[in-house]
Amino acid sequence: MIATILTVILAVVNSIALLAMCLRSRKSRGPRTYGFFHPYCNAGGGGERVLWTAVRCLQRRYPNIKCVIYTGDLEASSDEILATAERRFHIKLSQPVSFVYLRSRPCLEAKYYKVFTLALQSAFSMLVGLEAIIKHTPHVFVDTMGYAFTLPIFKILGGCTTVSYVHYPTISTDMLCSVHSRRTGVNNSSMVASSSFLTQAKILYYKCFAVLYGFIGNVCGDVTMVNSSWTYGHIREIWGVECHLVFPPCSVEDFQQLESEANPEREFRIVSLAQFRPEKDHMLQLKSLKILQKHLSEAQFGKVKLVLCGSCRDHEDEQRIEDLKIQANCLEITKNVEFKVDIPYSALKKELQKASAAIHTMWNEHFGIAVVECIAAGLITVAHNSGGPRMDIIREGCGFRASTAEEYAQIFAKIIMMSERDRTTISEAGKRSMSRFNERSFEEKFLEIVQSWVEENR
Repeated sequence: MIATILTVILAVVNSIALLAMCLRSRKSRGPRTYGFFHPYCNAGGGGERVLWTAVRCLQRRYPNIKCVIYTGDLEASSDEILATAERRFHIKLSQPVSFVYLRSRPCLEAKYYKVFTLALQSAFSMLVGLEAIIKHTPHVFVDTMGYAFTLPIFKILGGCTTVSYVHYPTISTDMLCSVHSRRTGVNNSSMVASSSFLTQAKILYYKCFAVLYGFIGNVCGDVTMVNSSWTYGHIREIWGVECHLVFPPCSVEDFQQLESEANPEREFRIVSLAQFRPEKDHMLQLKSLKILQKHLSEAQFGKVKLVLCGSCRDHEDEQRIEDLKIQANCLEITKNVEFKVDIPYSALKKELQKASAAIHTMWNEHFGIAVVECIAAGLITVAHNSGGPRMDIIREGCGFRASTAEEYAQIFAKIIMMSERDRTTISEAGKRSMSRFNERSFEEKFLEIVQSWVEENR
């Protein structure tokens, strides 16, 4: 029995060694390649802006390298994906890129894992990574979506230099605290929150997963970049590695140049700019709007319009939008809510020009590109009092932070009652403050790290 087990283990080890030798030899024969692992590259969110800006600045600095994008967007052609990047972010690449299509991307979908979601998603991300490296082995592997468990696939099998740009840690101490306090949320169902036994079991599961997650990041990550001070603290603590803080690129200049067309006397428009994902908590925005109604006269509230702008990734997001419309109807605020789904970049800027304020409600938003863009456009912005908006973005006098629906409502009532002079003071201070998050700052820092930690260590 023992001899059989040892034979099987030896066969597996030999197979892995043979695969690794094959992948590494194939890599050495081709041009120097950077492979970007971004299975949802056509989604149109802040993470995609980081991806395309990074590719563009690499092409400019190193014109002889080849950039490959690992994507699971099977329904979109390469031309369509690039057109989306140009339309949504105003980013046009100077050279062609290659796309490697991943048919195993559904393995990453959380909907298939009702329990042990983090562990199963991470485990199956290794399968997706295996498909990626078999189809193309790069010299430098760049994970721009946060799938840390793909790092050992490319590090061990492909002998690649591994680079991570972490937007959001897969597990954090904040998530542990949320479970410990038995608070219902995206990562903690009401069933678990209501049970002492299930809560303790989930805390143990999270702690074990955090140890494994930290080990993978520490051992298999050559270069680690993070997008915010909040993420920096968590990755330093869990991975135990030196991190480079690189704020994500924001089209600050584009938005700062916008000329406001807002007319609060006629209509006070509040823009929400976020993908229609559960963690963005659009429902909190609707509840805040309903409470705001109680703080204003009927005539004042009649002028308020909440405009929800964002991209839609799949059928689940589409259903989420329908649920929000139903909720708005139940709250009897349908006339005060508009939905602008997957609108082009030019239309988005128009919406920001017509608005007077902005709202962002994600708890522990890792950074908040949308928050930066809204403030840069001159909108008085109220964001959640946590994560990136609290630690990096909203300084005193440049905007507001809130945590509950009541707090959001009170702040917006205060903004509506402000004089035009006071609004202008906050708006102008915010616009000036956002200059530190422009695309040039990202490109310079990103290229400096690539040059020092990747290219000079070849």
